Amino acid sequence: MIKECLILAMAIMFSYGPWNKSLVGTAPNVLNLIRVGDGRNDGVQRVYAICEDARVYEWTYTGSGWSRATVGILPGTGWCLGIDIGKGRNDGLNRVYATQIDGNVYEFFYNGTQWVRTALGNPNSTIYGVFVGPGRNDGINRVYASGDGVPPVEYSWTGSFWRKDTVQNASLQQWLPYVGPGRNDGINRLYLPNSMGSTMTVAEYSWTGFGFVRTDLPAVGGNPLCISIAPGRNDGINRVYVSSRAKVYEFTYQSGAWQYVDIIPNYGNEGRYNLTVGKTKVDGKNRIYVTCSGTQFLEISWSGSSWVDTVIDAVSAATCGVAIGRGRNDDTVRVYGCNRNGEVWEFTHIQPYVGVEEVTQNQLIPADKLFNQSPNPFITQTKILYNLIEQADVVISVFDITGKEIRKLIDEKQSPGNYEVVWDGKDKNGRRIPPGVYLIIFYAGDRLSAKKIVFCK
Repeated sequence: MIKECLILAMAIMFSYGPWNKSLVGTAPNVLNLIRVGDGRNDGVQRVYAICEDARVYEWTYTGSGWSRATVGILPGTGWCLGIDIGKGRNDGLNRVYATQIDGNVYEFFYNGTQWVRTALGNPNSTIYGVFVGPGRNDGINRVYASGDGVPPVEYSWTGSFWRKDTVQNASLQQWLPYVGPGRNDGINRLYLPNSMGSTMTVAEYSWTGFGFVRTDLPAVGGNPLCISIAPGRNDGINRVYVSSRAKVYEFTYQSGAWQYVDIIPNYGNEGRYNLTVGKTKVDGKNRIYVTCSGTQFLEISWSGSSWVDTVIDAVSAATCGVAIGRGRNDDTVRVYGCNRNGEVWEFTHIQPYVGVEEVTQNQLIPADKLFNQSPNPFITQTKILYNLIEQADVVISVFDITGKEIRKLIDEKQSPGNYEVVWDGKDKNGRRIPPGVYLIIFYAGDRLSAKKIVFCK
């Protein structure tokens, strides 16, 4: 009898392969989407999810378990779908952005003691998705939102208020927006899954300097819902991956045209709601992770000649959102997913990907950027190394996590080339700063980059 029980237990444990599944936590209602990121700007990765009870929840790993907190309440009416984490104000600080179906987009900022909510204003009706990224390819992040029967919109922070612009002046049904270099030409574009009318396609918007121009990718089967851009075949070529209510498609731009393929044609017609691409295993290869209307989380891998799909695991209800990140802050990359029962699950491969480079939700082409700080963390001083691709007015400043400028290190016109500047851990008055997390903000003309740095005693 004992032998039979052990065999049964092992069969249950390993029925979906070499993944360990654990429950992060629960929420009172359906959790639609999930993100992993440094939402509080304290160097700690946390798990964020948006719930149909009109709240954004945050889970923090304590070392022995998970602690749930409420980021904020969305005060409008109707269910909530979209969430993203990003530097929407271009000040080097992350904020959490969330949408409500009544048309509002909200920003949540942690000021060191509490979360502060701001409405971006000028709401549309029926907003679904939100994404933060440089959609105009000028190094400036903007907030993009889309929905049902409304035009896609762009919010830009002016320094004192949010300016709202229309991306396309038309009533459209578009789900989750995404910004990235889908054509491999170094240009970021805005991509939106478009389900208006009989033609189901992905709309690509390119900024011309005067406005956005739309180009459609080839039509797909079923409503397209979610997009990710990454080198999914691990060949250095970005491709556009799209989930729909029936399929998962891969689009490749080559020889002036889009080519596409259904990468899991034999898996049936379950809706596939959300997907992301990233490295989760020790081999360091990108794979695609997908949710569906069933209870499974799927993994799709390129073998070198064909696509192979497997089930990571199953949970108690239809899966909704999926993300990849270091939610435990231990350098191990894990898969996180949420479902219609309000559960957040964590999946760790038995041979996980472990690394220290930044995990991103997209493959944005950066502007001029700081590419190294050494040492980091530091005790006495650190060197900040950076590169300019053209002559520019350069400003490099140190900020604390509340957004207060601590010291300006550089403010001058510089020629193209490699540079370094030393910071001794002192403020503008020559006083040693307290230990903690700080931000190096780098401006070169109209381009911006930012990195965290840790000062220790």
